Amino acid sequence: VLIFSVLAETVGRAFVNRARSQFQVSVRSAIMDSLVRQDTAFFDITPSGVIQERLSKDAAELSQNVFHIPQEAICHSCIALSNAWNVYRISPALLLIVAVPLPVVGMAQYFVVKFMRRTQKRQCKMGEVAAAAAAEIIKDIRTVREFVMEGAEAARFKAVALYQASSEERAETTVLVLFVAPLILLFI
Repeated sequence: VLIFSVLAETVGRAFVNRARSQFQVSVRSAIMDSLVRQDTAFFDITPSGVIQERLSKDAAELSQNVFHIPQEAICHSCIALSNAWNVYRISPALLLIVAVPLPVVGMAQYFVVKFMRRTQKRQCKMGEVAAAAAAEIIKDIRTVREFVMEGAEAARFKAVALYQASSEERAETTVLVLFVAPLILLFI
């Protein structure tokens, strides 16, 4: 049974990963097809780094929502149901003791997930700003060098990257404290 489970998990993930990568290619191609048909005013308003970042991240996020999340939901639901069944077979009272705090933890996790989504959107915006800054510097490198602004541009990019990194670190710490730690304590 263990060998079958490992084999089924591996083969299932391989199929899903292949479908997800093909889906990403299709989405990116459709977006690029749409981008090349935009008015030139669109490109005057939107920095190329933002377009690149969105092209990459949006397709990955969409494929994550379409393929990975349902796969994980099914997998974790099966694990939870089988564990609940096994605990019930051991002792119905024990299942009740384990199940009582779950709604409270579920509500708390709901608010944490909402917070994480807002934080993730903010981090995506910061990633777009960093990508746009890098693309601008690279695109206009001749102008930067003519005005001897290499140090200033590198410092500006470093400041954006440091702010993004510190924001990501705070978000990760918050997730660990508010999301992971309560789950570990619940399981203990």
